[in-house]
Amino acid sequence: MLNDAEGVERTVEIVNRLTVDRVLQSTSGGGRPKTIFVSVARQDASYASAIAGILKGRGLEVIFGDNEIGPDRMVPASIEQAIGRSDTFVIMWSRSYAQSPWCYDELDIALSREALGKTKVWLFNLDDSPIVPAQARKLPAVSVRNVHSLQSAIADLLS
Repeated sequence: MLNDAEGVERTVEIVNRLTVDRVLQSTSGGGRPKTIFVSVARQDASYASAIAGILKGRGLEVIFGDNEIGPDRMVPASIEQAIGRSDTFVIMWSRSYAQSPWCYDELDIALSREALGKTKVWLFNLDDSPIVPAQARKLPAVSVRNVHSLQSAIADLLS
């Protein structure tokens, strides 16, 4: 399969299907998400727009940390409160994400909430870069190389 021109893409699709199944098994019984916090680096804005459109199109509330910060509020408290309102946390991992201290702060809060059973965490790897935080490496990561593969993974997770 890997020797074919499309073999690598097909292999990634198969691995993603297995990963999505693993995510669904680990979150079974939690019901369909209602509010999703999306943690994404600014450099990956095209994916942020795409995932917002996909999720809102399915009737879900989508929260981005940048949109939650008001002039009269402290940034960390605003972000933590927004994450606390969500039942699912989406990590849009990339090299840019790995370099952002704000993304790491969001990730840390989400992983703490996940350990307490307060949130589900979905991890999408946008550029197949290594997942750095040890706790995040334990999460199943869906490799999304384009918006179409992101749409497909989201559809599977919400089915």
